[in-house]
Amino acid sequence: MMTGNKLAEILQKIQEAKILLIGDFCLDVYLNIDNSITERSVETGIMANAVNEFQNAPGGAGNVARNLLSLGIYRLDIVGVVGTDYYGNELQKQL
Repeated sequence: MMTGNKLAEILQKIQEAKILLIGDFCLDVYLNIDNSITERSVETGIMANAVNEFQNAPGGAGNVARNLLSLGIYRLDIVGVVGTDYYGNELQKQL
């Protein structure tokens, strides 16, 4: 059984780690849909909802990187491929 003191000791030591993170990075995009505003699409005939807000966050290995940083691991190098489009630029800003 792990005690609170043992956990604190582990978390303190983990901050000294140097980590190389190689992975699949992506940008997660969350849309806040306003269900009160809908209209039928002229092109498809399918009902469309209005998006009133969206949020971006690193996903995949980017989420792992953020979690490691939240544990206080600041000696972190990451390796991945990033596009040069809006989403790639936004992912780099987020990381």
